[in-house]
Amino acid sequence: MVMHRLRLPLCINDQGSLFMKHNLNLFVLFFISLMPMNVMAVDAYIKVNFTGSIKGETCSISSAAQGVDLGMWFLEGDGSNFPRNSVTDWVEFDLVFNCSTVNRQVSGALEGTPAALDRKLFELDQTEGSASGMAIQVEAYSPERKRWEAKNANEVSTLISAAGTISGTNTVQLRARYKQLANSATPGTANASITFVVRNN
Repeated sequence: MVMHRLRLPLCINDQGSLFMKHNLNLFVLFFISLMPMNVMAVDAYIKVNFTGSIKGETCSISSAAQGVDLGMWFLEGDGSNFPRNSVTDWVEFDLVFNCSTVNRQVSGALEGTPAALDRKLFELDQTEGSASGMAIQVEAYSPERKRWEAKNANEVSTLISAAGTISGTNTVQLRARYKQLANSATPGTANASITFVVRNN
């Protein structure tokens, strides 16, 4: 007697398995189609805005409080010898910063009262007997660009970039002068208090 392998039951099982999967897919589709439409519909949405910043370590200031003498300047009569946009000589001074490692930029703002006639400059202290009509202008020297650059009142800027600092002492050169803003000046004390505030970038 010849023995034959029965392949048909295996084929039936395979087909049966496929048939069951097919039926399952139909059932899932049928179930989903019966779900209420408002479950799948978008009734409303909300937009989320993210804010933040990535800050790098900056350098600390090691200079003590200092006084910068801008000199004594004489007005003639009604100050006609010092007309609008006249300036005095620059007076240089330094700020010293300490950086723990290289690649740490020096950035911050010169904070003070902005002048009413030019918000980029610094107003003189308004006290009895003070001068009027003028303000103080400040600039800083950029070693990288090899030029003096204006430092506006209360405006954050970089004095030394990360590429320009060294580990240890870093010196920033600044200079200041009086600038006449009004059509005429009145004599008196011409003082102003300006604070350099170190800021993270």
